[in-house]
Amino acid sequence: MVNSVLLASNVSVRSKAIAAALVFLLSGFGFFAGIGTTEIEVLASAGVGGWLYYTASLFVFGGTDLGLPVYKPGAAFAYVALYSSYFLAPLVTTSFVAEALLSLVRSTEQHRMVLENHTVLLGEGDFANAYRQAIRKVSPDKQLLIVRHDEDALVGLAPDYTQSSDNIIQLHTNAFDKNFAAELRLSEASEVICIGGDDLVNLELAWQFSNANPKISIAAHVADLTLLRRVSPIIRSARQSGKERPPGVFSTHRIASFQLFDMSLTAHFDKTPDRDLLIIAGLGRFAETMLELVSVNAVEQIEKVVLVAPDANRRLRQLSADISFLELEIECVDGKLEDPRTWD
Repeated sequence: MVNSVLLASNVSVRSKAIAAALVFLLSGFGFFAGIGTTEIEVLASAGVGGWLYYTASLFVFGGTDLGLPVYKPGAAFAYVALYSSYFLAPLVTTSFVAEALLSLVRSTEQHRMVLENHTVLLGEGDFANAYRQAIRKVSPDKQLLIVRHDEDALVGLAPDYTQSSDNIIQLHTNAFDKNFAAELRLSEASEVICIGGDDLVNLELAWQFSNANPKISIAAHVADLTLLRRVSPIIRSARQSGKERPPGVFSTHRIASFQLFDMSLTAHFDKTPDRDLLIIAGLGRFAETMLELVSVNAVEQIEKVVLVAPDANRRLRQLSADISFLELEIECVDGKLEDPRTWD
């Protein structure tokens, strides 16, 4: 099959080259015989360079810059030859353009046909790459469509697909383009994961894809815990109403904190008869999640929590606006973690 396609392609290129050469021969013969045009009376004096230039223009303008050939008594064959080149040159050009467009359409359709039971992963950077590697460990043969969202990317153009050897198709585009959902083949995908660096973009795209195909499983990563607390009740309410199936949301910080609590802290608390002193160094999103988890599940096992961070007091005040820590004694130490005086 491949050999036959390559043979057909070679034959097509060869035939076009022959047609182009024929155009030059016919027009050159006409010019040499003294056939002029309505715009240029005498072309014989233009020389070989002029004949080549004017003949080349036939492929681009179809002779519109020369005018039509003018019949010369006694040179009927040269007149017909030049007129023939006028018609043949545009046909060669049109054939090249049409074949290029068809090749582009076939290439796009070929990549579209490849997509089946695939996972759409929207995101870039270390986070998305780590998630891609995790999918590969669980499902080595899983087909992945990785989308890198760029709001500055041109819309309305045929997508630029590049497929790697490990069954991955990468796509760089503006994911907010109204026609973009069709490129994802959502009806044939198994799930969509929006795991970009912008939480709001993840949520907006997840809802956009969910509206396009409510049956597919869609999840959006939300790193900001405050935003996650606002969105989660909305999603639960929408699911309980049964009118729509909103996308799910998840936070890797929450997943990691639950694993740490279940696999390490719970076993530690069981081994210590007295209540523990828990020191949390740093107060980023992971630490905030861990503090929230401890305040709900380990109040009786912990005597005090000490938060150490450059702005621990301010961060705790912000966090207390969303979470109640009344049953947990918390002491804050404002200081840099790498400064020994902080720990003194």
